[in-house]
Amino acid sequence: MIEEKSRGKRKIDRDAEKLNKQFKNVFYQLLKEGDKKKFKSFLIAHGLQAGSEKYLQTMKLWNDYQKKRPRT
Repeated sequence: MIEEKSRGKRKIDRDAEKLNKQFKNVFYQLLKEGDKKKFKSFLIAHGLQAGSEKYLQTMKLWNDYQKKRPRT
């Protein structure tokens, strides 16, 4: 029984890791893409409220990256 519970916990952890990896992949893809509207929508869709401190910090990251990224 203990073994079954630990297996369940591992599965949840793997699912969380998979979701976290997917989030990061999309986050960085949107960052590189440079579409501010899509990036903002993504943040809001993932629970950040426009104007919140975390949202503003993330948008600052986006703005800083866009200033430094090479233009093609």
